[in-house]
Amino acid sequence: VTMVMRDHGLLSNTVRAIDTARDGSVWVGTPDGLNRVSHLDGVESREVYRLPNTRVTALHIDRAGTLWVGTETGVGAFADGRFTPVPIAGVSSLGIVFAMTSDREGALWLCHVGAASPSRVLRGVITDLDAVPEIQGRSCTSAYTDRSGRVWIGFTDGSLVAHTGGGYHLYSPQDGLPGGSIYSMWEGENGTLWVGTSRGFSRLRDGRITSVTERNGIPDTDVTALVGDQDGHVWCAFNGGIIRLSESEVDRVAADASYRVRYTFLDSSDGLLSPPTRYGFPTAALGGDGRLWFQTVSGLAVVEPRALRKTMPARVTVERVVADGQTLSASTPDVVLPPRTTRLEIHYAALSLAGASKVRFS
Repeated sequence: VTMVMRDHGLLSNTVRAIDTARDGSVWVGTPDGLNRVSHLDGVESREVYRLPNTRVTALHIDRAGTLWVGTETGVGAFADGRFTPVPIAGVSSLGIVFAMTSDREGALWLCHVGAASPSRVLRGVITDLDAVPEIQGRSCTSAYTDRSGRVWIGFTDGSLVAHTGGGYHLYSPQDGLPGGSIYSMWEGENGTLWVGTSRGFSRLRDGRITSVTERNGIPDTDVTALVGDQDGHVWCAFNGGIIRLSESEVDRVAADASYRVRYTFLDSSDGLLSPPTRYGFPTAALGGDGRLWFQTVSGLAVVEPRALRKTMPARVTVERVVADGQTLSASTPDVVLPPRTTRLEIHYAALSLAGASKVRFS
């Protein structure tokens, strides 16, 4: 993990949103403006754009490549180094816009403080969607548009609504979602949607939902960010670190709900100096060069997936065997227990110089 902070050209260590442009560059929204990180001939460029009297709270790049910027008072478009607010008829301030996306008609879908339910803005006219039965009474937390044009809205009650030209479809914890607030979304291969929540994460594929929670062995349930890499792995960020796992592990959970997934875990011993967090939306991005970008409380955490080193499992040593208070030799291949032994203790350890805090015994 490489940390990118103010000392490296970031406008602020408080990162509120990350998104990837069509040219592969990564836009970073902060309270002090925008950073754009790109690679040209192997040299990294970090451009700085300060916005007048506004703090960035969310980002979205639409199908046409337009960069939309959510702020503490509304939303605007950013182009040629200039931020242009979007005027909305009859509305002086939307309040903080903390998530947004767009549909095929060019309308913006917003989660903002000014309304509990999401709003849709088309040609300067805003529509509150609280009247939609599938949305009514729900507070939105995230918004995402997949490659087929479906708009997905996540809510605090753990439900998820999909909008297509034919209407709305509601997915709830009764359908298999974990039930926590939905913080992040990512579309993988073949239209698979990945959803990160405060109680784990889920995969929506071919109409079936498979959820991975703490009972499946993940280190935490509060998934602050979720993103995929160029090799098909899924990456989840938690307060304690970042994990990488293959989709085949989720297939095993689909077959056996009690299956404990295997994953690679990155934490402070790998260079992650601060825990990942969630301020705005999106919370993570895949850059055009294959690197992954995550929000943390102290800047950006950047991971190059193909540079990960494989480490051999630590070798387990049995130090002592005690049967009914009597210590037996642990150095011989076979330990014979006395007859009628009722209490057995096995003392064991493993030495790892690569990441002692991550050693787990099975």
